Amino acid sequence: MEIGEYLNRVQIVLVETQDGANIGSVCRAMKTMGLENLVIVGDREYDENRVRTLALHASDLWENAKRVPTLDEALKDSILSVGATRRRGKFRKMSSYSPEQLAEKISSMPEGTISIVFGRESDGLRDDEVNKCAAIVTIPTSEKFPSLNLSQAVQIISYTLFQHALPYVQGM
Repeated sequence: MEIGEYLNRVQIVLVETQDGANIGSVCRAMKTMGLENLVIVGDREYDENRVRTLALHASDLWENAKRVPTLDEALKDSILSVGATRRRGKFRKMSSYSPEQLAEKISSMPEGTISIVFGRESDGLRDDEVNKCAAIVTIPTSEKFPSLNLSQAVQIISYTLFQHALPYVQGM
């Protein structure tokens, strides 16, 4: 599978993002790693200048973002949906991937849309939202301060997917 085909099937889904600056930062994180499909869940209005300022040269992702009212609508055409969360619990998914395992899983999937779902800046994804996903991806972090900023989490996942898509080049 070509790098573009591999990355074009991935959509980053943001659930009820609270600050437009974070959307702008997500756009930049995605574009630097070749991802272009952004879905924004919810009806919140965002300050256009905050989004564009942080998106810098990736504001086209903001302009082309798909806006949907519900997570169900965002996931309806997905062959795989993965919630990004660090929290574990009784009602959380048992099948969890590291970013590297997720990249490997995606490469073995048939054609179709892969959705990676990120929650709110303040408290992430709710249990009911995680339950709409087939699996979760968890980024390993220090127990001293395990919470990542939304755009940092998107950047790590995007980077891992991009690295996995690159052809192996043997050293000289």
